Amino acid sequence: MEDLKKYGIIPIFILIVISNIFAHVYWPMYYGKDVIINGYIDSKFDHVKRAFENNFLKGMEREGANVAVFYKGQNVVNLYGGIKNNSNNEEWDHKTKTVIFSATKAISSVCIALLVDRNYIKYDDKVIKVWPEYGQYGKENTTIEHVLTHMAGIPYLEKEISFEVGSNEEELARMIESSKPLWPPGYTSGYHGLTFGWIVNEIVKRTDPKKRSLHKFFKDEISNPNNLDIDIGCKKESLHHIAKISQPTIIEIIKDTLIQPLMIPMFGIAFLQPNGSPIVKMQENPSWMKMTLNNIPFNDPKILSIPNGAITGITNSYNLGKLFNLFISGKIVSNRTLSQITGPTLTNWHLERTTLWPVYKGRGFFWDVNPIDSSKFIFGHPGYGCQGLHIDLENELVVSYLTNGLKSSTSILCVPYQSILKAVYKSINNI
Repeated sequence: MEDLKKYGIIPIFILIVISNIFAHVYWPMYYGKDVIINGYIDSKFDHVKRAFENNFLKGMEREGANVAVFYKGQNVVNLYGGIKNNSNNEEWDHKTKTVIFSATKAISSVCIALLVDRNYIKYDDKVIKVWPEYGQYGKENTTIEHVLTHMAGIPYLEKEISFEVGSNEEELARMIESSKPLWPPGYTSGYHGLTFGWIVNEIVKRTDPKKRSLHKFFKDEISNPNNLDIDIGCKKESLHHIAKISQPTIIEIIKDTLIQPLMIPMFGIAFLQPNGSPIVKMQENPSWMKMTLNNIPFNDPKILSIPNGAITGITNSYNLGKLFNLFISGKIVSNRTLSQITGPTLTNWHLERTTLWPVYKGRGFFWDVNPIDSSKFIFGHPGYGCQGLHIDLENELVVSYLTNGLKSSTSILCVPYQSILKAVYKSINNI
């Protein structure tokens, strides 16, 4: 015991030193690269450019990336660099787009907000008001806000989803109607990775007087009128602009974990859950959409073409940032509706039923305490692999960060994205 007290700290100290040398010296030396950064930046935000460059120099970005910042209604940053396609070393350019994964949910939530703004629905309306068939098997009291805060109780579908069914809105709607919730709607929250998009699609279609699907409603009512290059589901003519995505290697996952130790409990939560747990069932079905280190279905045009309001948003950082700059500026919905989107509706501490990671939620967005004013909130939505959207109403700020070199975690714990956010707020504080 005395020897343990005397020498036990030494191996730990050596391990910490070696880990830091690996992550902060070896990694940048062998994996860092000096890339040409293109685009536009206001000189007041030079900190952001340096942070963006450092993401490549330190080996944090192995492919390509795009960052956009809107401040006080103006686009002050739109930078891009790196590789669009690692099979031919094609460079990322101003037309390059990528799949934004779950950040798509924020776009879908804007569509719901627009329907609320036009007085077609209210957030506290029951889903059966527009979709009577939804009210089967104990789902009759589900509200639209329950759906948006992942409280509907349908984080996955039990029946196997074939590709034919997964691309058929009517079939998916029938499957959802016949699903029994895992918990009473509104009782608790559990992330609805894919089903969020299918349920919201049906709500939009049944609410819209023209009965348009979510992706068509968004295109006609929001994207086209505002000259936004954003799609839910990729058009064939846009395929050549889409960046090829890649998964992190095992050694990169180790490096990311050394730099951000909070990833250890995240990985524990994700990989130690039993086969019958909600997160495992959600990831397994549909099987043809499952992401692994060696399988990337979202490089397949057939998968990208499916308009799912939960995961298949296709755009770049500039257009995603522009959308939410318009949104918080009252150009898409009125201030009356925006006043309902100033903070989370689910604020009590809870053990998230799917991810087991507590998150503030509300109106379709994820929320967090404002880094400058703790009495206020910021919102947005993370996407798989470090796709990030950050909206700060108090500072009239929108930050969008997208990459095709996917990372080991979502933007919440993603070092390249977090370094950008720190640089943005440093710039704001200096203005």
